[in-house]
Amino acid sequence: APIDLVVANLYPFAATIALPGTTTAEAVEQIDIGGVTLLRAAAKNFGRVVVLCDPADYGAALAALAAGGPDEAARRRLAAKAFAHCREYDAAIAEYLGEKSDTERHGEKTQRDTEKESLFPRVPLSITLTLRQVMALRYGENPHQAAALYATTDGAGPLGGRLLGGKELSYNNLLDLDAAWRAAESFAAPAVAIVKHLSPCGLAVGESVGAAFPAALASDPVSAFGGVVAANRTVDGAFVAALAAADLFVEAIIAPGFSDEALAWFAAHKKNCRLLALGETADGGSPLELRAVRGGLLAQTRDDGDPPGTTWRVAGRRPPTDDEMAALRFAWTACKHVKSNAI
Repeated sequence: APIDLVVANLYPFAATIALPGTTTAEAVEQIDIGGVTLLRAAAKNFGRVVVLCDPADYGAALAALAAGGPDEAARRRLAAKAFAHCREYDAAIAEYLGEKSDTERHGEKTQRDTEKESLFPRVPLSITLTLRQVMALRYGENPHQAAALYATTDGAGPLGGRLLGGKELSYNNLLDLDAAWRAAESFAAPAVAIVKHLSPCGLAVGESVGAAFPAALASDPVSAFGGVVAANRTVDGAFVAALAAADLFVEAIIAPGFSDEALAWFAAHKKNCRLLALGETADGGSPLELRAVRGGLLAQTRDDGDPPGTTWRVAGRRPPTDDEMAALRFAWTACKHVKSNAI
């Protein structure tokens, strides 16, 4: 009898190689062959066959089948998704095997090579990007530029978080929010960063984010107007009290979360302020930072601070006091996030 429906889930290759200590043999065992063949064959015949590669589509497909079957447009969309799924699957395998063979090509590593790699991790020989549009933006940096936000995961929220309140996010909002969060999350202590045009104009740590906010604002209260704010702890009543006392206009705030008291205050007093919650265990994102240049991309490993084992030494004649050393360590981290004369 003719085949009307093909459902196939591939072996979890990407999840396997993401596990620490996975061997090459274990990774290779999770390379699916038959499943990819079934998906491609069914997708090629989308004119007569429904193909499902994602359990998230099961419900809609079952409902459509009960009503007589998905129409051609729906079958075509599912086929495109299946081919994209196979493409991403093959790309992950190719990158993994390419990195392994490159290591073998260089032969045995010396102790110095190992030490150097621990300080400066290697970047891959090839990069395959598969991104999905998760948010259409009104425009880009200027009104005549089209823009959208893309993510590696379908259905992901902006910057991996959830917009809890305020107006829709703009292109510039997203850039500033990302820069502000990077600055705030660099500190283990409660920290607040205020960003304007991608560079912090205020940055402080304190016993709480409510205590850190006035100090961050004092850095440059003029430039802070119309900026975005990041807090590396939940925004609570103490934080909004400090914001209310400052009477500062801010475009957006990013934080792991917002208390009910804070959400109620923003709804009553600053309903247009965009509130972006990342969750208490915010994903650090890709280990590589990419930047477009003419004809290609620049890639570098993310700057997560001093490598493990880094030691400081005093170069001057007088050792700094404890307070001075604490200030120097704060400045060392803060300057990582500012550019040019903003330092």
